[in-house]
Amino acid sequence: MIQAALGGYKKVISIINSSTVYDDTPTYYEPGYSILYPLEIEVPIADQVYMLIRKRSDAYGQSFEQLSASDLSVVVKDITTGESIPAHFQTNSASSNIYHLGWNDNPSAFIPLVLVINNSIDVNNPIVRVRVLDCFVKDVNDNKFLKYRLTINDENKLFYYIANNLNDIGERSTFTAAGREGIANISDNSDSYVVFSPFAYFREVNKEKSDFSYPLGSIFYERQKSYNNEDYTYGIEGYSHDFVMENVSLINVPYYEKAAVLLIDKHLHQEITDGYERVYIDVKVNGTLSDMEDVFRINLIRS
Repeated sequence: MIQAALGGYKKVISIINSSTVYDDTPTYYEPGYSILYPLEIEVPIADQVYMLIRKRSDAYGQSFEQLSASDLSVVVKDITTGESIPAHFQTNSASSNIYHLGWNDNPSAFIPLVLVINNSIDVNNPIVRVRVLDCFVKDVNDNKFLKYRLTINDENKLFYYIANNLNDIGERSTFTAAGREGIANISDNSDSYVVFSPFAYFREVNKEKSDFSYPLGSIFYERQKSYNNEDYTYGIEGYSHDFVMENVSLINVPYYEKAAVLLIDKHLHQEITDGYERVYIDVKVNGTLSDMEDVFRINLIRS
């Protein structure tokens, strides 16, 4: 009986600048009534999402109850951590700070409630966007409910990595660099490797505080505790030259699927001559819970 539609979303560009997109012809969904499968809604990159909620009161979808915020409860969670995400109901009235006339489909019959979801925990300073959320809305009067999932795109995700040369391991980096792409300097006298993790930094710590180690049992790392905390699968998506694949291999960090390692043979140094332009390998990353995909490019440079 409870239905939901995507009414719009806000993207924060800076503390003083944001853009809001509204849907003046929202499509309402009700699993088991208008659709026969679980409800999943994709949202473009956003820091605040506006879901429109209404409750059908007849068999034909022509009449709807007039709901108030006190009639409904809501729970929104990051699917990867189970942590609650801030969300609240507002009435779509002129006194509301998110009022939008286009959402009032038929004001004489009903006005939908607006569920405001802050998928960026600090909307005005969106450092971390929660990307996949499970939402549970219930009418507290009769226990009718609606469950659905939001998948929110985020094009600004960073990868975190440490590149080490085995002959210079004593002078290794202890904290990650960050970027949409990484850099590995290739030596002619030693193999090297890049250990990397999607979307959360890591740093070298003592064994007692560590989440994983690489090489196994040798160098210990602690990974940032964050939202979007899931395991990943990794695979080669592409590369610049055939000789790249002859000199590298990709593995998961042993016993830890939130990080991976690109192993690089020193012979690659000989293959990268001055005549070549950019030499790189692309690693495809898949979230095991969210099923979201991204690609991390590692540029291979002669040192």
